[in-house]
Formats: sequence, structure tokens, C-alpha cells
Amino acid sequence: MIFHEAVSLSQLDLLDGPEVIAWPHALYRRLREQGAVLWLPTNGAWVITRHAAVQQALCDEGFAPLAASAPSLGTPRSAEMARPRALTADDWLEALAAEQVQSHLIRPYKRVMRRRAEERLVQLAGWRGIDAMSQLITPILTAVATDLARTTPPAPQLDHDATAELIGPSDSTELAAPRSGSGGGNVVADALGNVVALLATRPALWQLLLGNRDRVPAAVAECLRLAPPLHWASRVTTRLVRLGGAEIPAHSRVLILLASAYRDERHWVDPEAFRLDRPLMGHHRPPTVTFTWDNSLLRLQAEALVHAMLDHLAHMELAGPSLPRIHRAHRGHLDLPICLIPHL
Repeated sequence: MIFHEAVSLSQLDLLDGPEVIAWPHALYRRLREQGAVLWLPTNGAWVITRHAAVQQALCDEGFAPLAASAPSLGTPRSAEMARPRALTADDWLEALAAEQVQSHLIRPYKRVMRRRAEERLVQLAGWRGIDAMSQLITPILTAVATDLARTTPPAPQLDHDATAELIGPSDSTELAAPRSGSGGGNVVADALGNVVALLATRPALWQLLLGNRDRVPAAVAECLRLAPPLHWASRVTTRLVRLGGAEIPAHSRVLILLASAYRDERHWVDPEAFRLDRPLMGHHRPPTVTFTWDNSLLRLQAEALVHAMLDHLAHMELAGPSLPRIHRAHRGHLDLPICLIPHL
């Protein structure tokens, strides 16, 4: 019997337990087997494990973020708070991480993201053993945010607690806001790193994408399903909620296990496999869902990066073992050594 099988639900610590760090997906599978909605006394929280229940919770206004929502980037919160100021690069990094970007800003973002990625790849192509996190992804995101901060019209002051909508409050019980250098890290960088890491271990898939660019969205979606940058979202109930055969009292803390739902055998065919024939998630996402079930903006950013890499790279592979970064709900890489082989 391995460790995660020996730990009972009454002892399980989903936030800091060593079994969660060592065997997260095996543990999530065990939780799904126990039920769709479970009570974890160690964390004082309800946990939602199965795909159908997770999707229902994300669509139910009875589950509220732990922090009040902030205005989206480009949208005034109110007349008295709409004092224009120039956006900074930190504003853009924070807004992109929290998916707080209005639709009219998406097109310029895609264009700048693609251009900056191509510029960086020209500089790095052919290098052996670069760190994809510090030498590729972080410089691209920083350059993109700086460019957009210079060219975007003034916007109101952002509420820097807005990112708690995505990753929980910045206190000892949950994650810090995804600012550069924080304990929580940057969820966008984590997502891009996870996509690059998976693609670097699948040379046949890379060759397929080189000749079939229309498969990029499916490949990116599958990467984010198997290696999501966030494993759960924190919520609090605003009323009594009946879900998955359980009654969750009002004002209860809830952990919505996204990573568990992404591998739920009740929903996915062969959930552990990387398959490009799965339907893309999120096409019918209700407007009330503020934590994006399908991570649509993260997918957009990853697709822009992958398209730029396909333009410049004939091949990509790992140059050594990566160093994972695990911080509560976050899953990413501290170091990701890769080789970038340019087209001849």
C-alpha cells in the first residue's frame, strides 16, 4: 500500500499534504471514487471532485469567489472610480493572469504576443540547454505587457485583489496574487511552461502540428487539461447548496478540484491519454462563470506561442530534467531546460 492509499479522508490535507505533492492525480482519482462532494475536516472545506459537479458549481452563483470581483481591464468599475491613468506592465500581467481582459483588447494582445514570441525565438533558436521559463516565457510575457501598457488607452485603477478571483486570497491559507516574484507565481507563465514541457516530450505530435496548424487549438487544450496550471479554485457558499448528493451549508469554504474534473473517467474517454479528437471545452460557457472552466484566455496565449514556435522550430526537446514548482494550487516549472532546433 502506498502512502496516498493509507491516508484517510479525516487526515487528508489537500492544501499542504505530502501525498498531494507526490501523487496528486492518484489522490484525485481516489477522491472521485469516494464521491462527487466530500468534506475534508483537516482543511475545514468541502471538495468537489467530479466533472459534472465541478461544472455545475462553476455555473452556480451560490458559489462565490473568496474575494470581491474587480473590474475587467478596459472597463470602469464606477463613475467615481474611473479616474484614467496609464496602464503599467504589472497591470497587464495581473489582468492577463486573472483573465480580466475585455474582448476589444484581445486582438492587439494576440498580435503583440505572436510578434514578441517570434523575436525571442529568433534570438534563442539553436541554443542548447536554455531554460524555457527564464529565457523564453518570462521575457515574452514581460515584453508583451510592456508593449500593451504603452499602447493601450488609459484605464481605471485596477483592484489588485482581483486575482484572488482566480487563485484565492493572498494570505497563509491560500495563494498569493500572481505577481512576478510572488509565492503564488504567474499562472500564465505556469500554463505556457506546462504546454511547452508536454510538447517537448512528444516529437511525433510536433511533426503533426508542423503540417496541420488547425490542430494547434486541440493540442493546446489537451496540454492544459493534462497539466493545468491551477489544480483547484477556492469558493465560499452564499447559501445552502445541494450538489452531488450533499448539502453544503451557507458560508462554507469549497475547493473545486479542476485537475480532478479534467481526468474524470465518467466524462472523458481514456482520460490519461493525450488525444486530439476531443471536443474543445468551453464553447457553451455560461456568462456567469468568472473562473474560466476552459481557461480560454490561457489557451489563446498558449496558441499564439505555439504558432510562433512552429514558424521557427523544426524540433524541440528537453535538455535535461525539469524542476517542478508546486505551491498550493499552482503547478508549473521553476526550470525547464529545452533545446530549440530551428528550421533549415
